[in-house]
Amino acid sequence: MTYRGEEYDFGDPNQFIDNPEQRTPCIVMCDTSTSMAGGRIDQLNRGLHALVRAVSSDSLTLSRVELAIGQFGAFVGLAHPFATADRIRVPTLVAHGSTPMGAAMTLAADTVTARAKEYRKAGVACLVPLVFLISDGEPNDEWKVPAQRIAEMERKKQLALFPIGVDGADIKMMSSIGERPALMLRSANFLELFQWMGELLCQYSMSRPGDRVPVPSPSWAEVRT
Repeated sequence: MTYRGEEYDFGDPNQFIDNPEQRTPCIVMCDTSTSMAGGRIDQLNRGLHALVRAVSSDSLTLSRVELAIGQFGAFVGLAHPFATADRIRVPTLVAHGSTPMGAAMTLAADTVTARAKEYRKAGVACLVPLVFLISDGEPNDEWKVPAQRIAEMERKKQLALFPIGVDGADIKMMSSIGERPALMLRSANFLELFQWMGELLCQYSMSRPGDRVPVPSPSWAEVRT
């Protein structure tokens, strides 16, 4: 899988001069396979808007949190590159295709790595990037090598993975990737999920590198084994 170079064009080269605050990068990888069609993809799209609103509600969080939106289905790529919420035009995702979760993990790892290089080049402090992987299926591509890479990056504090299953997901496989067990979204309640993400990002963005940040209770979730 290759990715077009413009997918790593993160915008205004003067952005770190205009806003030197430490960054809290977060990428949301969204399953856009055919099984997500209908109500699920509609609720997912509404949830993305809710996440952007939540991050925009506090001025310091707005200046620190950078969001990227990825998709994996018929197409694997960035639906929106890293940007602060005030610069995001939330895309409308369309459900079609299979579930190339391995390629999605590769994209997430490549994207946070590229962004971290931009921070270092600009001399801007950065918290550990958060990766939310949302899927309602099981991978139909090679996923074990990308999963090993994600796990290694997590051990090195280069990212923190939050796997989230929608009904139909291979929850055992998703739990095997990183340090946290996958959580199952109850009743496809995407709005509550994304509001929780916003709360987590607001708390996390106020911390300093190395701080331990408690994760808000995920009332939207249930644990399945």
